[in-house]
Amino acid sequence: MKKTLLALFVLAPFASIAAPTSQPMIGNYHAVGYTTCGGYKVLSSAISNENVMVLQITDPITKASQIFYGDRSSDETEKVPYVLSNYDASTQKFTPDPSNTTIQFGIKMGNPGKPGNDLYNLTMGGQTYVCKQFTIFS
Repeated sequence: MKKTLLALFVLAPFASIAAPTSQPMIGNYHAVGYTTCGGYKVLSSAISNENVMVLQITDPITKASQIFYGDRSSDETEKVPYVLSNYDASTQKFTPDPSNTTIQFGIKMGNPGKPGNDLYNLTMGGQTYVCKQFTIFS
């Protein structure tokens, strides 16, 4: 029994190495990383070949998540609109939510050294949040 417990203590730290974790998905896009903006967790895909970027934003209090779909072809600043969307797994398509809710998410360009510049910013419900640096999944 002592040998079994000892083996568990020795092997436990390596358990995550032996079993690779899957990369989170946002609809049919792989999430590449996350950041936090005003307490909201923002899970993000990379910009696809079609200039699409998908975000999953989780409320820190209710833990409810919503998916936002954005077209980044014309702009990469903090002014890029993302539309609240529903994902249909059977068709693998996003459709805009009837509420027509939009947010803005992107890099705020400006004077270096000024707080909030050269970092991602999230504007939601009329409130702008400066995001922390991205954590990229390996």
